[in-house]
Amino acid sequence: MLQAMDLVIALGIPLFIILGLTIIFTTDGVPGWVNNINSKYSRKTWLYGVIALSIGSLLIAMFRR
Repeated sequence: MLQAMDLVIALGIPLFIILGLTIIFTTDGVPGWVNNINSKYSRKTWLYGVIALSIGSLLIAMFRR
C-alpha cells in the first residue's frame, strides 16, 4: 500500500503542477517572470545543467550497486 501511495505522490504532484501552470498560462498569458527566465539564461547553461544532472544520476546509479 505504501508503494502505491509513493507512486501517486511521485506522479500526481508534478502532473498537478504542470496542468495548473498550463491552465494559468492559457487563461492569463505568460507572466513576465517566465519571459525573464527564458531571456536571461542561455541555451548553453541549460545544456550544461542537463548534462551535469545526467552524469550525477549515472554516478549515483553506479555507486548504489
